[in-house]
Amino acid sequence: MRLTLSLTAAPCLMLASLLAAPAALAGSNDCSEATIAAKNAETYAQLTKAGDIAERMRPTSFFFYGEPEKILKLGATLTENGFVMTEPTDNGQAIVGATNATMVPATFDLLAIKVCVTADKLGVAYDGWETIVVRK
Repeated sequence: MRLTLSLTAAPCLMLASLLAAPAALAGSNDCSEATIAAKNAETYAQLTKAGDIAERMRPTSFFFYGEPEKILKLGATLTENGFVMTEPTDNGQAIVGATNATMVPATFDLLAIKVCVTADKLGVAYDGWETIVVRK
């Protein structure tokens, strides 16, 4: 699977830490469309309430944890697909991947599913995402 994403800056005003619930164990992520859409719907509602313009690009971070060698493989895979990765933390057991995205459910849900499935195939737990509120 190959994700192609643009990494352009978006004007942003307010940070909103918006994390989905973590998966219990690596390899057991529920990446179904229904689950991802339900988790994301809660966040979309918070963004809308805060005055967010869903169609605007903004930095979005995805969180993962697992065995160090699997974390490195995930980091390499996501980097190949346009993500900017942090250095692994927590003794190599956690990593954050960032990209720019809109919060339009029809497109962001697909991105979240692809990210979740990629982590799951590599045996890494997908621990949700966060973004900022964009008001103009």
